[in-house]
Amino acid sequence: MWILLLKSTTLFICALIAEGQDDGDLRLVGGNNPEEGRLEIYHSFTWGTICDDSFGTPDAIVACRQLGYRTPTATFYTEGGGTDPIWLDNMGCDGTERKIYQCSHPGWTSHNCGHDEDVGINCTGNYQTVISPIFPTVKGNWGSWTSWTTCSATCDSGFKTKNRLCNNPVPSSNGLYCNGKSFELLECSTARCRVNGNWGSWSGWTTCSASCDSGLKTRKRLCNNPVPSSSGSYCYGETFEVLKCSTARCRVNGNWGHCQAGQRVVLVVILALKTESLLNNPVPSSSGSYCYGETFEVLKCSTARCRVDGIWGSWNLWSVCNATCGGGVKKRTRYCNNPCPSAGGSTCSGMAKETLLCAENNCPVNGDWSVWQVWSVCSSSCGVGIKRRTRLCDNPTPSYGGRLCNGNTLDVDSCNIHECPVDGDWSGWSSWNICSATCNGGIQDRNRKCDDPQPSNGGISCKGTPIESRPCHILDCEIDGQWGTWQEWEVCNTTCGNGTQQRLRKCDSPSPYFDGSECMGLDFDIKPCYQGICPDVQVQPKEYTPNLVSPVILGIGAAVCIVITAVITCISLFVFRRFRPEKRMRNGSNTENLLELKATSQQNDYDCDEPNDLYDTCNDENIVSGNTQIAADKIETGANAKIPFNADHEDNVYENLKIA
Repeated sequence: MWILLLKSTTLFICALIAEGQDDGDLRLVGGNNPEEGRLEIYHSFTWGTICDDSFGTPDAIVACRQLGYRTPTATFYTEGGGTDPIWLDNMGCDGTERKIYQCSHPGWTSHNCGHDEDVGINCTGNYQTVISPIFPTVKGNWGSWTSWTTCSATCDSGFKTKNRLCNNPVPSSNGLYCNGKSFELLECSTARCRVNGNWGSWSGWTTCSASCDSGLKTRKRLCNNPVPSSSGSYCYGETFEVLKCSTARCRVNGNWGHCQAGQRVVLVVILALKTESLLNNPVPSSSGSYCYGETFEVLKCSTARCRVDGIWGSWNLWSVCNATCGGGVKKRTRYCNNPCPSAGGSTCSGMAKETLLCAENNCPVNGDWSVWQVWSVCSSSCGVGIKRRTRLCDNPTPSYGGRLCNGNTLDVDSCNIHECPVDGDWSGWSSWNICSATCNGGIQDRNRKCDDPQPSNGGISCKGTPIESRPCHILDCEIDGQWGTWQEWEVCNTTCGNGTQQRLRKCDSPSPYFDGSECMGLDFDIKPCYQGICPDVQVQPKEYTPNLVSPVILGIGAAVCIVITAVITCISLFVFRRFRPEKRMRNGSNTENLLELKATSQQNDYDCDEPNDLYDTCNDENIVSGNTQIAADKIETGANAKIPFNADHEDNVYENLKIA
């Protein structure tokens, strides 16, 4: 029988292994496509359902992720229609778990719902490659033990249990499950139960004590079904029964009686001298032989015969009791011979034999073992476990001073001594490597190995990927502004005589973005122009006029105003830039973030249009010409200074000016 059970169990386990399911696996059933349907989970070798109580979007996201789908739009609904066991209810995922059974829940098979509340999920939507969020590995830890349950029995061998959950915290992000047992079993109620005695079966009747006349036969029973124990009451009733047997009369051979003193035999002679005589010691009966000898003597005596009634003789001594305990009998006898009845006298009245109960004390009952109970489940499925079995000293229980059972009530044996399969587990992640880009979004990787521990003895390999990637440096690269080309020269601001004309340019090739520095230099350029002698101007000799201001003085004053204005502007821009450290200057000292520029950023390598322009910042500041040169690093980006030109002579107005 055991071999058949072992073979059946082996075939069952092999079938499960061939099926390829792991505890906690998920599947979708009954949907219109593979990404939707009723959510079912595999546990204890059986597929079952999950109730929709407290089921939310985080639970649906965890389930879709476990099924291998990456969608931000996981939805859930009530599907119903399941027939398998309801495994889980009241789920409480936070969205970080790798498997849904790692979420908070009351426990396997703990639910208050029916199959009309089976949950379904939909993992369809706009799919995208989602880089898994970085969550720390959380190793599971046991929660508090529950209180002990009520003992399963009030006496003899009862059990009580307590359990705990691996939820303090629940393992997540490939964290190890709690080590140890989730329940404990404790024997309780070791006091013996009160057992009232009950009669066992009657023994067979003994052989009749006599083969004729009044014999007796007996039978007995013991109070051992069960024997009373632990103050239990004794059996009610008699321990033995007595039954008369051999009612047939015994065969008695006749024997001559004796005449008592003073008695006379009556002789009656009738016809041929027939006579009567005494033949009663005893009287032959039941085919007994007749007396041998003469039946009479003739003697002349009194013709009257006396009537004698029988009287009992003394009782014999009691016989030895036929048992030492548990109820026996002893007997004694007497005879009707004191005197014997004669001459029509009456026989003795009463019993010739008397029976008396004896040895009524209970016999000591030695204890004996009952059969061994079945072996307990092995404490470990591999790696040398322990199995136990027990037996009770109750077949029968020792009582009335009987001996206890010899031996142990507990038997322990080793089991499952084969090596345990060791499932592989990931080691810790390595450090993230250097980002592939300094800005505009790069990728960095980290890796891990399946060696903590390595799978062995048929254990499964690690699930998941050994490489994990995440985005990095997602900030946009800084783009420094660059000047566009100069616009055409504007028309001279005068129609005759000396004037000025200017041209403009914009900082838009490219414009500065993402905290990039502004363009260096001025956005305007000025040069003198001459439109010929005005037609209404007549050359007159200079006369001294003390009340008029010389045009030369006016020109010089205008030039001085222009220079002072330019100097004040430069100083203001210089101070303004010094107090804005976040602006990165192209030619200054804040160049530490140049590596964060986009690879597509345009370089500031514009060629100068006209190397002899007045305010051309491409010119070396050491080249001093007749035009005014202002160093680019002293002018605030985007400054627009338009200087009017009203001097009489360009030689007096445009002096060589350089602001260092």
